[in-house]
Amino acid sequence: MRHAQDEGVTHRIRLTWYGQCPTMTSGREIAMETAVTIDNLDLADSARALADSEPAGTLEHAAAASVAITCATTRDADQARTALAGISPEDVRQAALALFDRLAAQPN
Repeated sequence: MRHAQDEGVTHRIRLTWYGQCPTMTSGREIAMETAVTIDNLDLADSARALADSEPAGTLEHAAAASVAITCATTRDADQARTALAGISPEDVRQAALALFDRLAAQPN
């Protein structure tokens, strides 16, 4: 059995339900946590779409293409981040890391 964290970025979401549940005698707050995983290939697809929408030769295109290729060729978010940290020139590296963080923070 594989854990969600092994597959990509894990987000914790707190869901709260108020009201009466048919199986309960009175209304109570029910809180539960669930893990939402964003797969590297999903990140790669999102980054590729951004790269395709930017003019070639721009910083935004270079950063998005770098994130797309990196996410498509790495196993998990940690490997992707490590690979992105090695990109040069620095302005592309900074833009790629910022884009990666933004995409990874978005729920599915």
